[in-house]
Amino acid sequence: MTNLIFFLPTFTYGGAGNSIYRLCKKLDKRRYKINIISIGRCDYKKQLKDFCTNIFELETKRTIFSIFKIREIISKIYFENPVKTIFISNQHYANIVSLIALKSYKHIKIVLVDRIDLKELIEYYNLINFFKGLIIYFLIPIFYKRADTIITNSKSAKLDLQRLCKKKVINISPPSLVKFRSKKIKKNKKKIYTVITVWSLVKPKVIDNMIKSIN
Repeated sequence: MTNLIFFLPTFTYGGAGNSIYRLCKKLDKRRYKINIISIGRCDYKKQLKDFCTNIFELETKRTIFSIFKIREIISKIYFENPVKTIFISNQHYANIVSLIALKSYKHIKIVLVDRIDLKELIEYYNLINFFKGLIIYFLIPIFYKRADTIITNSKSAKLDLQRLCKKKVINISPPSLVKFRSKKIKKNKKKIYTVITVWSLVKPKVIDNMIKSIN
């Protein structure tokens, strides 16, 4: 039996949350005790109850304030089941917080998953966003060296992270991209095409790039 702990601060319906949920569904419950940690509400709580031992929804406003609570949860999980334990953190800022929280836990393996390219950290829309991204960017090469495994979901993100951290990074493409097959479309100037897309309308998603590309 292995303890698996997934930490995703914003566990909402969408890419990262859905990926973890799908993974938990596939894992063998006879081999893994699955635990979920989120900041605030976990939107997948109802679906995950059938696959997880514990779902912890931390009542903190900022991820940085969750350090001591994470340490407390880790100690509890390991005390109740003192076996191989793997902590899987998601997103740049959460990964740094996780590495700080688990600094003294030498027996726990730490896996970091970056689902956002490093380039987004140096793009900014206001001063707060700028300083936050800059701090994370400079902390990554310092703290990421402590991780046992680092995973990205694109080849470009992998190469950028390897250059910054000087550490091996594994690329695992999302299942939706692996199964995707494009179809050739014959151009017809008289025909009007309708394009439908579903995603979060936030600036990091750069929907304007897609519109420009189609144009």
